[in-house]
Amino acid sequence: MQFQFVQDDPSRQDLLDIYQAGLQAVHGRTCVRDYLSAQPMVEPIYLISIGKAAVAMAQGAVDVLGNAIYDGLVITKQGYAADLPFTCIEAAHPIPDESSLRAGEELLMFIRSLPHDAMVLFLLSGGASSLVEILPEEMDLDDLQQINRWLLASGLPINVINQLRSNVSLIKQGGLLHYFQQQTILQLAILDIPDGDITQLGSGLLFQQARCAWPQLELPVAFTQLFQQETVRPLLHNQSDAKVSTRIVADIQQAMLAARLHAEQLGYEVHLVEEILTSDAEQTAGQIIKDLQQRESGIFIYGGETTVTLPEQPGRGGRNQHLALAAANALAEMPNCYVLAAGTDGSDGSCHEAGALVDSDTKARGEAQKLQLDDHLKRADSGSFLLKTHDVITTGPTGSNVMDLVITLKNK
Repeated sequence: MQFQFVQDDPSRQDLLDIYQAGLQAVHGRTCVRDYLSAQPMVEPIYLISIGKAAVAMAQGAVDVLGNAIYDGLVITKQGYAADLPFTCIEAAHPIPDESSLRAGEELLMFIRSLPHDAMVLFLLSGGASSLVEILPEEMDLDDLQQINRWLLASGLPINVINQLRSNVSLIKQGGLLHYFQQQTILQLAILDIPDGDITQLGSGLLFQQARCAWPQLELPVAFTQLFQQETVRPLLHNQSDAKVSTRIVADIQQAMLAARLHAEQLGYEVHLVEEILTSDAEQTAGQIIKDLQQRESGIFIYGGETTVTLPEQPGRGGRNQHLALAAANALAEMPNCYVLAAGTDGSDGSCHEAGALVDSDTKARGEAQKLQLDDHLKRADSGSFLLKTHDVITTGPTGSNVMDLVITLKNK
């Protein structure tokens, strides 16, 4: 893992080390390996792994089970694949494309090939909602992409987004379960849902649920009929004989606790904020700044997933860079203060950076290059600003996905 900074600043390095300690605690390979080492499985085993952490989770299974895995299928984000002893497919994220539909077909083919009484190890992490899809006849790829672009720009919380996604899918919200027979399925999950609702992870592929109450939203007219038609997901009326048990092997609390421990080992006074971040990124930045102002010194650790309502033509960067840049505006008047905001999956929005680490001089560094901070926020182009001020964090795939970490520091 490499972090790209120009400056040699001990405080920045401490924050990066604390962030990395959080990532290591929720690495998919380690978490799956530890669970399976303590809970042996009956072989032969068939493996399915889907999500941004799919490769790392599959590697953890191979570490323990080895040749007991008779066959497997891994579906992960483009650029996240690695050598495995079975098929690994890359698909699109955050906007699904043809590769997502192909991955869906490959997934159904694999499930149909399973012995009716097989033992299945199903590994799931965030990102699955985009990576794999089966559409009803009423929809095509263009419909799916338009819907996802609107949802991701809407600023809606992820549970509402997943509910809407499920209404235009044949495999979400338990639809995938229909394709299994009498198999026994152990589902191990790395959770990235703010309210902790495991049934929303990957839009609930294996959680067969009744249709939820329809959200009171102002939806685009073009999408309303697609979202609401009752014929979209007829498979959910069919029961499956598969036996599913689910265990969470990593979540944001584990990452936050590990980050706190490392910060304490470095000698800092640490404040762990238990409330999960779910609000607008700029509003959240304002609250984080208030917390810093109220303390003489120390580190605050937050976890969660903020939202951003995007303009019609957004620029570069995601919610973490947006939060960081909004914080940098206030930090200009707060010497010796820092804010790190980064995804635990190594990505932020549609760009390759994980997030950013800003300080009291970030705004001035941008202005020296004739950049206008407020303008970049307005255009949702925080990444372009932060790239030029050398404040972005680049990790590559992290092998995990438990939402985001926000870590702040105020020196005496």
